[in-house]
Amino acid sequence: MNYWGAGISANNDFADCKEIFFDNFYHEKISIKEIENKILDIYRSPLQDAGGLHNAYFAIAECEWKCGCLSEEIFSAVEEIISNGKDIEYWKSLKPKAKVIRRRENCLQKFLDKIKSENAKPINRSFRKRFDFPLKTGDVFAHFSKANGCYGCGVVLEAIKDDSIDWAGEYNFRALVAISELTPKFLPTVEEMLSENTLDVFWNGDNVYTLPKKGFIVIDNIADKIDKDYSLYFGSFYDKGRIRQVGSIRPDFDILISKDPNSRLKDKFSVINKPMTYFFDKNNLKKTEELLK
Repeated sequence: MNYWGAGISANNDFADCKEIFFDNFYHEKISIKEIENKILDIYRSPLQDAGGLHNAYFAIAECEWKCGCLSEEIFSAVEEIISNGKDIEYWKSLKPKAKVIRRRENCLQKFLDKIKSENAKPINRSFRKRFDFPLKTGDVFAHFSKANGCYGCGVVLEAIKDDSIDWAGEYNFRALVAISELTPKFLPTVEEMLSENTLDVFWNGDNVYTLPKKGFIVIDNIADKIDKDYSLYFGSFYDKGRIRQVGSIRPDFDILISKDPNSRLKDKFSVINKPMTYFFDKNNLKKTEELLK
């Protein structure tokens, strides 16, 4: 834990909890009680010390007070920590100077007095609106590009809706899309599209989205021909329970399907000049972690 002063908010734990409360969850459709539990679950870990848990309660109390929704449970926990001297006892174990302890005591009392009062201007709670991916796993799609005067085509190898991906982002899904080299003037058949080579394969969503948001024409759905779970391929892998992506960000769809070779950004996770059906079988592919070694 990193303290830079005796103030209630002068430590990393307080700042982190406040960020989790407001940036991650407050503007999501989740109850205040659930937000409390998510934060406290982190700081109740055996790896956390008493000071960290105290700061988590202080941060939650501060956030809820600012929002005009301070729960009795959180207030009681904060009052006990302060009134029973638990936080001061912890601070004394850090062996600071006596004047620092006195300053901390003063800050604690001022904080308790503040949250006993009502916040006259609570923070308004509005909910984020997110873009929902318009396609599903197995969709063979076409989209007419006015910029290029032709259809761009592709297949969704996997579409995952997951509210835990990035709470602060515009997208709560990840979609692995294979784009065909075929760019016809007229709407192609499934057979025509799948017989062509692949231009690129990449993840969309998770705060990076380069496909159009509407105007897709679904030609067919071939989900029964595609392997399940591509989450470990194409520059994506799990690190400490979170998905990390290390592939290059792709250009927008119109630029990607253009004939300009400079627009076709590639990285080592792409496998080009292979038929679209090559990507239906994951045995043809290497996992990201294998490529990183």
